[in-house]
Amino acid sequence: MDSRPSAGVSATDVDQEARESEPVTGPPTKKDEREDTLRGVSPHCGIRFRVFQYAVRAFLFPLFRYRRRGWRRIPDGGPVLLVSNHASHLDPVMVGAATERRLFYLARSTLFRPRLFAWFIRSFGAVPIEREGHGLGGVKTTLALLREGCAVVVFPEGTRTRDGSIGPLRGGFVNVAKRTAVSVVPVWVDGTFEVLPRGRRFPRPRKIEVRVGAPFRVPVDLEVERALEHVKEQWEALAEGRPVPRPGGQIPSGA
Repeated sequence: MDSRPSAGVSATDVDQEARESEPVTGPPTKKDEREDTLRGVSPHCGIRFRVFQYAVRAFLFPLFRYRRRGWRRIPDGGPVLLVSNHASHLDPVMVGAATERRLFYLARSTLFRPRLFAWFIRSFGAVPIEREGHGLGGVKTTLALLREGCAVVVFPEGTRTRDGSIGPLRGGFVNVAKRTAVSVVPVWVDGTFEVLPRGRRFPRPRKIEVRVGAPFRVPVDLEVERALEHVKEQWEALAEGRPVPRPGGQIPSGA
């Protein structure tokens, strides 16, 4: 599943789109367009989602010795961006199994053409986006999901790592977080690179652990690069098992 909500999107494009969109907490506009984009999307956990969630956990725990740490740091409700590293196609499923909330991911629209597969990935929170328009479709959909009070997972590296290291981060989500004032929660998925890296067709039985960092908000005057550094710093701390900052903080603009 391709989960790149802002791949190829410039900060200017995201900033303009976010300015033209209504605030997350404000009254909705362009309702018909939004309902078409988010058909069947709800932040609430339906029966189908719960069934899939429990089935996936029952499968993951024995096969991959799956563990989740810090998952209570994810807000129980309201719009939030979960920012995860990306090492494997397994990452969206692993992050989704780490929380009691329903999470949403962006996937290219072509994946939804086979009806059975479309039903399957929608059960895990996949939302279709078009790849046209320099990636702005992903930005618009992310903003629309946040307005609905959803938790959205983004992978700022834009693609799966080739060697297990952290790749360059893209700043589209930072501009969205600035304009919408939603919380950003760093997430580190450990072990999926060893289980199913690029080029491998079948997973290996290895331990997988999802570690959740400290939520923070991005000040409007903060440079994008500083926010990306903060995410990377939390990722590195989570990967090494070091403490992360206290939840609920804000990155100092002058840091």
